[in-house]
Amino acid sequence: MSDVSQIFFLPPICLTLEKYSPRISIETLQIEQNNIELNLHKGELDFAIGNLANQEEKFKNILIDKIFEDRFVCMVREDHPAGVDESNNFDLGRIKILSVRNNITDHCNQIKKMSSELHKNITLVVPNYAATPIIVSKSDYGVIIPLSIAKIYNHDNQFEIYEIDYPNNSIDVNLYSHVSYQEDPSIKWMRNLILKNFHHHNV
Repeated sequence: MSDVSQIFFLPPICLTLEKYSPRISIETLQIEQNNIELNLHKGELDFAIGNLANQEEKFKNILIDKIFEDRFVCMVREDHPAGVDESNNFDLGRIKILSVRNNITDHCNQIKKMSSELHKNITLVVPNYAATPIIVSKSDYGVIIPLSIAKIYNHDNQFEIYEIDYPNNSIDVNLYSHVSYQEDPSIKWMRNLILKNFHHHNV
């Protein structure tokens, strides 16, 4: 899992496991995308969760279950000077963009492509999303971020969240596992638990 997947998935998974199987332990890892298939094949990794669109065409014998569809939004601090205009339009071009760049998830490639096509320069790059809420809350930077994560960060309504007018603004959040282990009882149980709790989640 990337850090954003951990933020979104781990709390409810842990609560569910505490209720039904309190003795189960979970270890999460961050593995570069091009190593995930091999780790799944070897059984060193049971699942990958997130968006690996850049790798999917290369995958062999990998089961891909779509969990839900997300989309990118721009999150800025409350009372940001750019805000919306008199017509209630949000101008992304007026925002200094904070972006995340790593090789754990394909979000980074999608954001980079989106920014390029929108002719919007990224002015600050960090390696993960962990620091973005505090940076955005204390500055005029905005972050392009999945809506599911923006909602979690905005628990006290301290941010403004704006839609981005972009034609291919969608993210498939998937569960990846290897066909060799699909009949393993523990793998099957955990796969069903994840899909049951998150499938068709509405963002």
